[in-house]
Amino acid sequence: GVLAPFLGGLPPAGAASRVEVLRAFWRAVEALRQGAKPDLLLVIDDAHELDAASSEVVAELVSARWTKAAMAAPSGAALPRPLMELWLDDGVERVDLAPLTVEQVRSYLEAALGGPVLPTVPQLLWQESEGNPLLLGRLVEEARRSGALGLHGQTWLVTGDLPHRGEGLLALARAQLGRLGPGEREALSLIVVAEPAPFALVERECGAEAIRRLVAMRLVRPAEGPDGVLRLRHQVYGDALLALIPLTTALALRERVAGHLARQASTGQGLLRAVTWALDCGFPVEDEALLAAARLALGLHENTLAARAA
Repeated sequence: GVLAPFLGGLPPAGAASRVEVLRAFWRAVEALRQGAKPDLLLVIDDAHELDAASSEVVAELVSARWTKAAMAAPSGAALPRPLMELWLDDGVERVDLAPLTVEQVRSYLEAALGGPVLPTVPQLLWQESEGNPLLLGRLVEEARRSGALGLHGQTWLVTGDLPHRGEGLLALARAQLGRLGPGEREALSLIVVAEPAPFALVERECGAEAIRRLVAMRLVRPAEGPDGVLRLRHQVYGDALLALIPLTTALALRERVAGHLARQASTGQGLLRAVTWALDCGFPVEDEALLAAARLALGLHENTLAARAA
């Protein structure tokens, strides 16, 4: 699958032969090498999603020293066995990438924007993205497009609420949902609706295996606190995922967690989540709850939600 762009001259019957695939791939590489440096680097993103046949071919290419390879995969994702064996046999080096620091976010922003940023801007965007480069890039794109990140004089600063439902973040959320099975998608939707969601509630409704998979894919944090609650790993995904849940599904999920939501509304975070859902889905909310949510949102600089609730 992943090698298909290099196998244009391979007849269909030859696709079943690993030797024929290797030969066809190498002929394509030799054609690309004409007049270029002899060193070859094969770069593969989302290596955990390689099909079995492609992973075997890649492993053979690396083992035979025909090519060097740089392969990326999310933390906790299970690599195909041939690639795992490469690592276990010391054929490749594993590098775990940590999230960006605030200083690295500042360097990224100044390079991407072409100028200095107000000192509070890197801290804000680091908090929103938790140092995840993919999320950071989307946030910067959306903020520039919406005008929330603007140039004043020679300095870039945040002038409004950072958008959490722009097309870039929605595309990321859709991509994440597309990788999930039905059970995992239901569990994630339930966590989004009920966040912070009790582990026992999600386990009862969707099963422990769905939770384990979401944690392994780094979409959800492991259960934390004395009550074992589940939260999204990146809160910025929350609004985007919320926008992708059909209203009928939202209503059904709401019914299933009604008792939990009533108790959760006594906490600050729970109140904001409950009021956000009510405003989005048209549920009635008492005036006192709306005003309390508006005051809390204002204190957290969530000005758009504060204005909606008020």
